[in-house]
Amino acid sequence: MRRHPAAVRLLRPRENTGALGRNLAVQHADTPYVAFSDDDSWWAPGALRRAADLLDAHPRLGLLAARTLVGADGTEDPLNAVLAASPLPDEPDLPGRPVLGFLGCACVVRRDAFLTAGGYHPLLFFGGEETLLAYDLAVHGWGVTYEPSLTARHHPDPAGRGDRNTICNAATRR
Repeated sequence: MRRHPAAVRLLRPRENTGALGRNLAVQHADTPYVAFSDDDSWWAPGALRRAADLLDAHPRLGLLAARTLVGADGTEDPLNAVLAASPLPDEPDLPGRPVLGFLGCACVVRRDAFLTAGGYHPLLFFGGEETLLAYDLAVHGWGVTYEPSLTARHHPDPAGRGDRNTICNAATRR
């Protein structure tokens, strides 16, 4: 990372922080928007420029959830259909479909909104942490929307992550 041509600041917590690692990153960010991805995901070309344009144009927008394509064949993540069918009413000052959930590896947040909402809650180390953040953003008046014109790619290991359950169980015993 240190040799990457882009200006990169590497943060190295002493232990696995799970979803709370995103809080640390946002606290250290000096940009108005922060895009999240995981070690097995990335943003499609042009998606982040589009996200920044939408956030610029909609001051109450706190988080944009992207359409996620999975694997080399680009299969639609099943969550895309769930988000697109959200029963929440349209909000005229926001783009996309209002939602109260998203994939953590496929969203862009307004830094101020994220910090105002308190970021990811320490209650959930891995799994489900996105829902609590969406609720907290909404309670603070920020919009959370699904915007299918933004695309993230996700290539999870087909064998899964065997250590994830161990990490989750250890976190819940803290």
